Amino acid sequence: VVGAAASLGGATRMTISITVLVMETTGSMQLIIPLMLTIFFAKAIGDKYSHGIYDTHIKIRGAPFLEEAELTGPAHDKLRVSEVMADRLVTLQPVMKVRQVVEVLTSTSHGAFPVSTEEALNPGDTISLHGTITRNLLVKMLTHRVSFFDPDQPREALFETPGERDELLEKLKQIPFKSPSVEQVAPTISREDMDLSIDLTHFMQRHPFIVHADARLSRAYRLFRTMGLRHMYITPSKPQIVGVV
Repeated sequence: VVGAAASLGGATRMTISITVLVMETTGSMQLIIPLMLTIFFAKAIGDKYSHGIYDTHIKIRGAPFLEEAELTGPAHDKLRVSEVMADRLVTLQPVMKVRQVVEVLTSTSHGAFPVSTEEALNPGDTISLHGTITRNLLVKMLTHRVSFFDPDQPREALFETPGERDELLEKLKQIPFKSPSVEQVAPTISREDMDLSIDLTHFMQRHPFIVHADARLSRAYRLFRTMGLRHMYITPSKPQIVGVV
């Protein structure tokens, strides 16, 4: 029993939960001290020489993961977000040609794009942020011809009620996560569809996470870890406000 607990604790790097699990399974209260000591040393030795089973699977799957110890110490509090941000923004308009969306996706490798009616002509130019939309969602919309319309023809509403909107969004969520690349999708779009327009207003995230340009980098790092973010937008040093809660 003690050996099995040590093996499981060393593989999973869990201590209290493994102890409780073995205790409830065997009902041997007299083994609580040997189990605690064995599992503790199994975890300590495992942490010294290798990764746990969960960390190993994260590495194998290539999932984005930020280590807890990095960029959180006092030395990194001297860095500001504005010192490490990318200031050359590639923006999308709320309504634009399908051809333009394909060109942006094929010419960049960005995972998300700010949606704005303005364009950042120079690095560091401020723009009004209407929302953000991910690359994966754009590829899904192109693949399934979602929100395409002809600007010269009467436009049909995608949905008339909030319930229909939720059903459409749920349909997009049910599409497999790993959608084909834009290089595979672009040849399947006809010339007629390329000349159509696409409306992003109903599918973009209107309230993305933002942080002040003068904020410490460690604060942005903690936000990425705790909220599971992939992107974060930076506001100017003197942002405008409309109220307080």
